[in-house]
Amino acid sequence: MLKNLQPVRDSFRIPRRHVALLLLVAGVLACATTPRGERTRRGPITTEELDSVEVSTLWEAIRILRPMWVVRNIGGAFLDGVPCSARDLELEPVSAIGEVRMITAEEATKYGVLALSGYFFDVKRRR
Repeated sequence: MLKNLQPVRDSFRIPRRHVALLLLVAGVLACATTPRGERTRRGPITTEELDSVEVSTLWEAIRILRPMWVVRNIGGAFLDGVPCSARDLELEPVSAIGEVRMITAEEATKYGVLALSGYFFDVKRRR
């Protein structure tokens, strides 16, 4: 009975060169998923982006505009260079903020903070 299945099984084999070509095409398509000119969502949150969301606090805006920032190991925040808790951003009105950046612990040393790891929010108020 197994001998009868052999021709069927062989007909489903894909040549290696076709598998390699398929993987190459899939890789190219995966790299090209973002349309040209569309802004990546990794950079700083700008005034225009903050104005585009219908929320009242900065923390809500960050959760909507950069959800991956919220799940990171947040060590704290700087509001115009003054250290504060990331929880303080829940009280800060979004209308007062001009820009928000995610910075590393190494970059946070410019504010006099010695942190071994984690990320910080660098928040600038509107002028």
